[in-house]
Amino acid sequence: MSKILREFNISNAMPFLPKEILKSVEDSTEKIKEGEEGILHRIKLNKKDYFAKHWRGKHYEGEAWKTGRKYSSETAWRTPVSPFWSKIKFYETQLMHDALPDLVLPIEAGFDPRVSSDGSIFNIRAGRPVTLAKDVKGDSKLRKERDELVDAIYKRTFQEFHTNKYGNWVPRGNFYPTLVQWAELDIDIQKRFGEYLDVRKHIHANTFNTRASVEVFVERILQKYQGTDVERMVQAGVVPIHAEVNYIPTEQVAGKQKTKGIFIETFIFDMNRLVEAILMQSKKEISSGTFNGNETRKRIQEKIERYTLLRKLDELWDEVFYLGETEHHKDIHTDSEVMGGVFRVLDFIRVRWDKEKITLNEDFFYHVKSMLISVRFSKTKEKAITYTRELHNFIREWKAESKQVA
Repeated sequence: MSKILREFNISNAMPFLPKEILKSVEDSTEKIKEGEEGILHRIKLNKKDYFAKHWRGKHYEGEAWKTGRKYSSETAWRTPVSPFWSKIKFYETQLMHDALPDLVLPIEAGFDPRVSSDGSIFNIRAGRPVTLAKDVKGDSKLRKERDELVDAIYKRTFQEFHTNKYGNWVPRGNFYPTLVQWAELDIDIQKRFGEYLDVRKHIHANTFNTRASVEVFVERILQKYQGTDVERMVQAGVVPIHAEVNYIPTEQVAGKQKTKGIFIETFIFDMNRLVEAILMQSKKEISSGTFNGNETRKRIQEKIERYTLLRKLDELWDEVFYLGETEHHKDIHTDSEVMGGVFRVLDFIRVRWDKEKITLNEDFFYHVKSMLISVRFSKTKEKAITYTRELHNFIREWKAESKQVA
């Protein structure tokens, strides 16, 4: 069993090995679903339906968001996604699912075939990260309507893409007509499945930058979407990502909401609200015994701290190695030996934090990022490896007093 999946099993007791999932993908006769960030394969495991997603790119966050998105073509060997990504998606969706079990689809498991079973090797050419989620069940007619609309727009969109010289999948020529088609699709889905799915129009680049802007957003949503599932989500510090496309309707209902369903892509915008929502849901789910709020809060905080650390490691990887493409130095950050060393030193941060709960403050991450930049822009492979070893020594010798991830 892979190191990554084994850690996931501690949290979720998933009985599936990576090889079982990959074998099911190979054996599947179902038509694949093509999306922006990856390819979905409908598979069966233990007689249950799942979707296995091969990630070929993502919408960047942190500082790297300024580059927008980056996807590899289906045939390209490279995947511009860090080796921490599948773990992040697991912990992130599990946290949101803990608060909103009927609205957020959780990732059941994830692994990265580029990482060896013992975690010692990272081979950038060994495959793409994989996440596993259950197939959402419900009203088959509603599902068919939704899938036909969404699958059609993706098919038309990807006809406008091509692979550039860096192996990235990008639009060719004027993409404006396609954007118009997406806007029309959003309106069609809102009319059919619920006007409340238009929540995205209230989210802008600076919406979540400050506490004041967050509160303004929350107040606006609670007023406009009162009595809907979006109201519940926002109260829990969660919002859907492109709700129209990432919504699976499961039943028709009376009232302005029109349908009930599950969101397959969501993100956390307010961790404090999420913690309180998880506490409330945990209390509801206790059928007998006494609810220990302090102990539950402590467990939630531990999950959040680990998730936060993984996000930081992922953002460092993106900011340094995927923030821009140049022909010069490209051989360094596409070399498996070099990038394997980078993975090991960043994963060593996680190992030390897991075992010792060391303090990881701004000074620590500033130094780590500086050293990673030196690795990327090294003139020779040997120099890059030397910088990686120096970074490992820095991490090994790092000491601090408090116990908090920056």
